Amino acid sequence: MNIFYNNGSCIKDHLENLFFYHYIYTSICTNIFFQGLSKHCTGFINIISYISIAHQITLLTNNYSYQIFSKTDKHSYYEFYMSPSIKEVHLNVGNINNSDVSTNITVRLGCESLPSINKYIYSKTINVLDKNIIIPFWLNIPGRYYLQFEFIEKQGSETSVQFSLDSLTINETLHRKNINSFARSKIDPVVYKTAVIDFYEDKFSKIVEPYLSYNLIKESSSESFLYTYNINHENEKEFMVPIPLNLTSDYFSVLKFQLQDVIDVGGTFQLSMDFHPTKNQEGHIELYSETIDHIIIGCISQNVYQIPTLPQHCSDNGIETIAPVVINNTVNNSTVFIPYPESGMWYVSIKLFCKPCYNCPCYKKCNDILETCTKNCKCESIYTCRKCLIDCKSEVARTASCANCNCVNCETSKKSCNSTIMFDLSSLLCVKGTCGANGRCQLNLADGYIISACRCRNKYRGIACNDDSKATPFWKIIVAQVLLISSNLIMLPCVYVAIRRKYYPEAIMYSFVLLFSSFYHACDVGDYSIQFCLTTHASLQFGDFFSALLSIWGTMLAISDLDVRYRSTLYVLAAILVSYCTVIDKRGVWIFLLVTIPGLLIIIISWYLKYRKSGKQFIKKTYLKYYFSSGSIVMLIGIIIFGYFQTNGNYMYLHSLWHCIAGIAVLAILPRKDTFSPMENL
Repeated sequence: MNIFYNNGSCIKDHLENLFFYHYIYTSICTNIFFQGLSKHCTGFINIISYISIAHQITLLTNNYSYQIFSKTDKHSYYEFYMSPSIKEVHLNVGNINNSDVSTNITVRLGCESLPSINKYIYSKTINVLDKNIIIPFWLNIPGRYYLQFEFIEKQGSETSVQFSLDSLTINETLHRKNINSFARSKIDPVVYKTAVIDFYEDKFSKIVEPYLSYNLIKESSSESFLYTYNINHENEKEFMVPIPLNLTSDYFSVLKFQLQDVIDVGGTFQLSMDFHPTKNQEGHIELYSETIDHIIIGCISQNVYQIPTLPQHCSDNGIETIAPVVINNTVNNSTVFIPYPESGMWYVSIKLFCKPCYNCPCYKKCNDILETCTKNCKCESIYTCRKCLIDCKSEVARTASCANCNCVNCETSKKSCNSTIMFDLSSLLCVKGTCGANGRCQLNLADGYIISACRCRNKYRGIACNDDSKATPFWKIIVAQVLLISSNLIMLPCVYVAIRRKYYPEAIMYSFVLLFSSFYHACDVGDYSIQFCLTTHASLQFGDFFSALLSIWGTMLAISDLDVRYRSTLYVLAAILVSYCTVIDKRGVWIFLLVTIPGLLIIIISWYLKYRKSGKQFIKKTYLKYYFSSGSIVMLIGIIIFGYFQTNGNYMYLHSLWHCIAGIAVLAILPRKDTFSPMENL
């Protein structure tokens, strides 16, 4: 199956699994606006997918003859299933009929997905002149396999071909052995229920290597994404107790485990390895330093095996990648993290090497000669492959350039060695269950999937909030805290003036603005090492916004000079409405307008009624000319700065300035008791 997207991207021959096509938009705007003042951008993504599938897939039966005609379909697909006991299949192709000698038939094999010209595990091209051909396939992983027959012929030409599939079962005594009897002379004779001896063929080099296979068992926790995988021990009393893994250089080991969709894929999976202390004959644990020549290479991959190779690589069909885990006598622990692992079968390949050979200058040259020799091996069965590999190694050892190469001697003549390791295959929330001092681990729900992620602070980035490339410097955090907290002290003169002028409700409001704003910024700015949160961050933020809006409302009612009866009613009404709206949206411009517009209307109506009733000047001209006008201008400047010019970079400066401007505006605009003429004189 192929999935094509209209931007030219394509997913080809994918495994049966979930796929996500995502688009990330990163905003470059750093301004801090009121919600509603900034431009609103909506992006629409139109994704059109075209899925090409095989219309008919025939299920194959062992030792049964099938006939194909190119006139029916240029691409024919067949499916068969292989059990773990079957490692080889022979495809017998014969009775090819076509008069055109230029016609070719390409046979491709795929595992768990349909093969194509771009992806396959085996491919062979047959000419019509080849009458009877046997194509051996080595199957490393049990499961579903697919055959594709592609006819390459001239237009109008017709080809027919007959084929059958024969499965070969490896000798049971060779494929499965009692690990106890096998390990007696190799490693510490500990019996594992799920250990079997198996064989793996590298399809690139045709090298067949034996390995020990372990099917791991899972231990889950009641919490999300907390689980671990262990080897099932023979002793039921030690069930789920981590046990050491014994290694020998003669074989590599494979740990197999299955990750389920949804329940296993939302955390961070980790693989850790460490050398394990050994026991003496009396059973006492003794710490020994690991042999200096020992090196252990670990690989982890999904759906495919990777073979550990020197110096620190993982090989799969001739493609080498850097090994995620390498331990030796100087590095006694190595860990790799896999965030949000995909569901499916996973394999951990571990191999012990007696002597690292990466420092030898002749190693690469001699290894290339060995690979060239093994490519020419005709692997008709496991026995012929093993014999060809031994012959190639002997031939390389006899060459003049490789005769004295220590690397070759390391690989061919050094005796086998043993070691023991402890491993940890587990999943945790975030990385090691934490996000360090610069973030908080939390669970997020998106489209029915729950994932754990770190919420970083102070511009830290990375999956564990440990990337400080764009983090705020510590000195800047200190300066921000000092400015944002100390600038609230401007409220102290406001409280004093309000008390002197007998505006007691307003004095209480200004006091709480001072307290809530100071404690909120002490909790909001800075990292965990210098933060001070009296209560939760959300509650302090609510108190800061609510007290600020309520103080604006109280100041406007004081300017309106309403009667005490009306003013107390409006206080209660505003307290209820503003608290409710603050819970809904703290940063919206509408809630600011909800306070200021009715406040302005009340001032205008109150002053108009006073003027109409008195028919003369009811307010001092000095207040209007100097205090009210200057206070209004200062407040307008502060609102413009607060709403339009604040950015993430200058927030600590401009927001501190906003605190000062608001306080100065209150000092200027708050009326004195003699500002308005008494009601009885109007």
